[in-house]
Amino acid sequence: MTNEQIGHEEEPEIIYIPDEEGNEEEFEVIMKFEVDGSDAKYMMVVPLDSEDEDSDEVYAFRYEETGTTCSSL
Repeated sequence: MTNEQIGHEEEPEIIYIPDEEGNEEEFEVIMKFEVDGSDAKYMMVVPLDSEDEDSDEVYAFRYEETGTTCSSL
């Protein structure tokens, strides 16, 4: 581990997903992965504004990268 890595935490990746009413909700990406033998990419996210921190829900989305943005499918 280098001196730069000691005490340095990686900043969380935050995405915004609109709900049914069009309000954008914040989510933290906790994992991205690809399925072997497929071009499909997936991400696991948790809501940032969870009222009960002990029971976080985890959501999985399939996505495509288009330039600098991701589109959920």
